[in-house]
Amino acid sequence: MTSVERARRFIQARGKAIAMTIVPLAAIAIAASQPARAANVLVFGSGGCNVTEVGVLAAPLAECSATPIPGFQNNANSIKLSGDSFVIFAGGSGSVTFDLNGGANGGIPSQGVLPVSWDFTVETAQQLAATQPIQSLFSYYLNYRLSSGSFSRVESGSVTSGYQCGDFTCADVTGTSYIGADGPVSSYQITLTVSGVFAPGAAMSIHIPNNSIDLNPPSPTPEPASMALGMSGLLGLAFAGFRRRRKV
Repeated sequence: MTSVERARRFIQARGKAIAMTIVPLAAIAIAASQPARAANVLVFGSGGCNVTEVGVLAAPLAECSATPIPGFQNNANSIKLSGDSFVIFAGGSGSVTFDLNGGANGGIPSQGVLPVSWDFTVETAQQLAATQPIQSLFSYYLNYRLSSGSFSRVESGSVTSGYQCGDFTCADVTGTSYIGADGPVSSYQITLTVSGVFAPGAAMSIHIPNNSIDLNPPSPTPEPASMALGMSGLLGLAFAGFRRRRKV
């Protein structure tokens, strides 16, 4: 057997060994990244979203939408609520409510907990007395409900940190929390209400940026499946480099 033939057989044997290593590693990584598609995986479906106003002077302008986002972190997918509302009030107490509700498949979150987060801006235009800061006049109420209230989380408070933004006084409301859900989830509801006391003709705008009121927000870390594919690609490049070096 010539030295060329021995080298060819050696490369073929090493190539098979490396290929046999790459395939199992990639398969293991991808399999580990996939949630068990058993009946207990929680899947939120598309929901209906509405905006209602109380105490308005003119026909309001409003929109509300919801988007299910795949990912299955915490053994469940995600629900995203976004919307906008602009209203003019007749005076006195008034409010704007965003209400999203939909169905789920009866799955159970891992460890019985789901994270929640919110981020929205309230803009108002009215004459405020020096003794009446914006945070004393407006408040928010945010309620996450699962399985018709079997599991719920309420967040509420004053609309604080007023600042000037053009002709409006603006306030940003952000936060994160969690909702306990240690049993089957068959439905969901997210309700946000902003209320206050308004002078006649006062205007209020609520802006909920896209994907900003979240039920089980997606993790910012890379998906395990993507990491597995990346690892497979790196191993493939390493094998190709090995073959090129052997040919030289």
